Amino acid sequence: MRRLLMTTILALMALPAFAEDAAIVLGVERYSNLDRFRGATSVVQTKDDFEGAGYKVDALANQSADAMRSALLRFFVRTSDAERLVVVMSGRFVSDNKRTWLIAPEAVKPSLFDVEKSAISVESVLRVLAQVPGKSVLMLGYD
Repeated sequence: MRRLLMTTILALMALPAFAEDAAIVLGVERYSNLDRFRGATSVVQTKDDFEGAGYKVDALANQSADAMRSALLRFFVRTSDAERLVVVMSGRFVSDNKRTWLIAPEAVKPSLFDVEKSAISVESVLRVLAQVPGKSVLMLGYD
């Protein structure tokens, strides 16, 4: 199912070779203090597909919150010249009914006051994607 969704996204987002498109794929399956989410890292297998379609891609599996933030910063820098953007996030998410975060592998049971330490804000990612309206895709895979 994930492969079909990613193939569809790639087909819709295909561009000529001169485009400087950017993608980031984050998958978290193994957690230190939370139940495992089997199959969440399978999304990183799409890296070659995105690169074949002309995207500059970072793909991380089971990496720390700091590593994911660093990759997102690289992605953010690439967005200034990008014509199209794709973000794929797969794993366990937590929400306070106003914001949502992808939980990093090292996370302890998140609370309202410390979730930012070991999680990635989906709303922050959406703000980056808003720079290229109508030509950005966010795909979330959750249990």
